[in-house]
Amino acid sequence: MRFGIPPQRMDLIINALKQWQEIEQAAVFGSRGIGNYKNGSDVDIVIYGEGITAEVLNRLSIELNEKLPLPYYFDLVHYETLKNQELKEQIDMSAKIFYKTQGDDSSRLSGDFWQQKI
Repeated sequence: MRFGIPPQRMDLIINALKQWQEIEQAAVFGSRGIGNYKNGSDVDIVIYGEGITAEVLNRLSIELNEKLPLPYYFDLVHYETLKNQELKEQIDMSAKIFYKTQGDDSSRLSGDFWQQKI
């Protein structure tokens, strides 16, 4: 289990990300990225991609926070549109990429990655 999220639940998150081709990468940051999260900590996710619009971000938030059977609150930010330099620096230092696309091929980090504890 990585980030305090079981692999089966990460699969749901990744499948939600795959719905939008504009999303090139996604990473966990904040307490779950650093490893000092607690039960009930939100899941801070930064998504990367030049083509991501406010609508994509909003629809992904609805999917993760309202539609999927996940016991977490997701706080999403789009890296390319961030104006807060301090937040960008925090993301740069703590973000752990868990999803990225390569052309038409979507992939996720797998194997021992999900068994490690942070």
